[in-house]
Amino acid sequence: MRRDLFDSEQSHYLSDPALLRRLATEKLEGMAELARAEGWAWAEARVEFDGPALRQFARCEPGLREPTADEEAALADMKTREAELDAEGQAMADSDAWTPEDAERIDLEEQDIAAHRSAILDARHTWTDHDKAHAGVILTVNRQGDPEVLRGLVREADRKVIEAAARRASSAGRSPTAAAASSAECTAVVKAPACSEALMRRLTAHQTAALQAVLARSTPVALAALTHVMVMQVFDQRGRSVAGLSRSPLQVAIRVPKQELVRAADDLVASKAWNVLETVEAEWRARLPEHASEWLTWLCALPLNELLDLLAFCAASTLNVVRGNTGKAGESNGGAGALAAVAQLDMADWWESTAVGYLAHVSKSQIVKALQEGGPDLTGDGVADMKKDALVVAAASRLAGTRWLPEPLRACTGR
Repeated sequence: MRRDLFDSEQSHYLSDPALLRRLATEKLEGMAELARAEGWAWAEARVEFDGPALRQFARCEPGLREPTADEEAALADMKTREAELDAEGQAMADSDAWTPEDAERIDLEEQDIAAHRSAILDARHTWTDHDKAHAGVILTVNRQGDPEVLRGLVREADRKVIEAAARRASSAGRSPTAAAASSAECTAVVKAPACSEALMRRLTAHQTAALQAVLARSTPVALAALTHVMVMQVFDQRGRSVAGLSRSPLQVAIRVPKQELVRAADDLVASKAWNVLETVEAEWRARLPEHASEWLTWLCALPLNELLDLLAFCAASTLNVVRGNTGKAGESNGGAGALAAVAQLDMADWWESTAVGYLAHVSKSQIVKALQEGGPDLTGDGVADMKKDALVVAAASRLAGTRWLPEPLRACTGR
């Protein structure tokens, strides 16, 4: 549990684990009182709340309200700051001045921005009064040690009552009640993450690089994706464009997530997708004039087909679908599946299960399941009884060439 969950004046108490737990419970109980005031049927404070405990509940899917003016301004500021951090990181990398301290500082600030953006998204969630009448809230502490509020949870007994009411109304020939109607949205059981937060980020970093590589070689799709970004800004329904930093009069915000991908997946630099992207970048970099002041003139003189290919590569390089395992991809990543489909991405062409990249990060049961899915002959010779280290080595060898993919990578593929 992170100790800075509490006020600094309480710090002298925090050497006592029992007292630390009591303080955490009291803080969460105070938050639970606020949740009850929101109109939920119940609210509970649980210092420890893991995947198995979460699976005991169903969840009501929330609606999403429009952001307020203050929220829009905050989101725009965060986007600007992210661009500044990325530019700072790239400048240090290009000058060989990058240090682990710099990387940690930038990464921590980017994490803070992501947490703030997530908090704004959570604040925009809305539930109906009927949902609140049957659902509740759990107040807990997440893996980072921060307070976490899980709204819209439905206990099994309450879910059965809602469904029974809907069945009775249906059998009587009446329209279901609002509560019963809403139960259809409250029956999907929340599943525990299939892999850790770090592994999810590792896998989706590989996913990002692969999709970048495919887009870089699919000019029409990359240009359509870039045009899509511009259309969303120019034709925004509220008549406002997204602010961004640019040295050009064209105010198009661009952020290249290269350093972020490497931080998420340290094995990415050895991947096929990374090699493709580095090769293409080196080819274009060798052709660019030495002085940036000459680039615009040089670009204007390029044959149109070459200019479009360069534009496609640049557009592809900005793509980022890295995410954690606590929910769906962020709003900016929502089109990843559509891009994968039209670009005909097959992650099996770009990623293979290895000990370092995947198998060492999951449980023995998940490794055995992967072998079962990889082929009927891969689980022989008593693999299920092997120790973890031996199983990782054996599984890496057996899965090689099978084109097996873990679930997160199957979700963003065009096959």
